[in-house]
Amino acid sequence: MTEFSNHFAISRRGLMRLGALAAGAAILPVLPVGRAGAATKLIVGYTEGPEFGATYIAKEKGFFEKHGLDVSLQTITLTSNVPATIVSKSLEIGGTTPSVFLTAVDSGVDLVGIAASAGHRGADEAVGVVAGAKTGIAKPTDLAGKRFGVPGLTGALHIMCVAWLRGQGVDTSKVDFVEIPFPQLPEVLAAGNVDAVVTINAFVKMMVAKGTGVVIPGFAESFPNGMAADVYVADRKWAGENAEVVASFRAALADAVAFAGTDQKAAREAMGVYFKVPPEVLAAIPFPDLQSTLTTAHLKFWADALVDQGYLSKAPDLAHLIA
Repeated sequence: MTEFSNHFAISRRGLMRLGALAAGAAILPVLPVGRAGAATKLIVGYTEGPEFGATYIAKEKGFFEKHGLDVSLQTITLTSNVPATIVSKSLEIGGTTPSVFLTAVDSGVDLVGIAASAGHRGADEAVGVVAGAKTGIAKPTDLAGKRFGVPGLTGALHIMCVAWLRGQGVDTSKVDFVEIPFPQLPEVLAAGNVDAVVTINAFVKMMVAKGTGVVIPGFAESFPNGMAADVYVADRKWAGENAEVVASFRAALADAVAFAGTDQKAAREAMGVYFKVPPEVLAAIPFPDLQSTLTTAHLKFWADALVDQGYLSKAPDLAHLIA
């Protein structure tokens, strides 16, 4: 861990602690949410990013209310914190990366996926790698021996970076990956505290426009289209006892996805309420391929990559992990 690392990162030790917390939580009663005849109260956690756009739209356009849900949205700074907040019952549903979801389950946390947030489209370049403008880094092999900022250790972009670098012949054991929250990535790169960062398109554009970074090409398009960018997860027992709530949540997401398909301008405006970037940046980012369901195909790349990188003790039964 470095000075920028966060103690909530899902390291091996953190996973063991989380597993122990889950075991302790198992003795607590898990009660159905809400009551008959009233809107069901639900706390949904998310990290700021366009991939959770369906949640933002459903909240702003009343689709949660339409399906009997009184949803409060709670910002989570790091995706790696989501399993712990669900185990502690601070959230009913959390948006996180497939890698955090799968590693938490592998450690003994009994979570299930209930929907994908968005599908990956390489041509959109929704994510990218940016090197400091003065570093001289121009290609993946230049990153050997460098400090590389990622928004969550074992998070999606970290796993993607390792897979990408290994595919380019880079010894990733010689890359110093540093965990930095999304909003801080541009300033940390500008200050020279890391040599490169991986982040979403909006921040890529900001750094390039300010002259603090240059894009290393070939990252986004090297991954399979359709894999889940992020997923919504919940405690398995809670999801089983609140199947109607889960179905209503998915239905609200489906309405939000349909709305975005007919009025993208209004959908972007709704997203901007929660994804706080300058309006010109919000207008320029590729509109995400929003989703409202989850299949094993969404998770396959992640499971394979996590096994290859040694983060999972065994290949997971993906069908068993979907509610």
